[in-house]
Amino acid sequence: MKKLSTEQLQAAAETLRRVQARLARAGNLPLEPTIYACAKGFRRNVPDYVWSWLSGLLAPHKSLSSWMDAHQPGWREGKTPAAAVYARSENGWFEWLIAELESEIADPHARARREGRG
Repeated sequence: MKKLSTEQLQAAAETLRRVQARLARAGNLPLEPTIYACAKGFRRNVPDYVWSWLSGLLAPHKSLSSWMDAHQPGWREGKTPAAAVYARSENGWFEWLIAELESEIADPHARARREGRG
């Protein structure tokens, strides 16, 4: 995957914040078109980077709900309404993604370490 400049990483973090806000308002939206819609105004490689990064993190699940099925079994049958569990987990997940990008912006070596893990 092509490396992004600091400015493009900041745009990627902002894209994730926009996606997070849109999902919080609307509930369940398809992730890929939401990312591209939220990245309007940024260079084309920003949403491409965000989508390929998220796809890699979600694989083989391809959706947050199937990721939760795998990593938080029983969340659908819990006493907490599924929508509330979904929103809370989704919010935490986006916070983690944004924090990862911000750590790369603050420390360029963090990106090399993350890419080395892959």
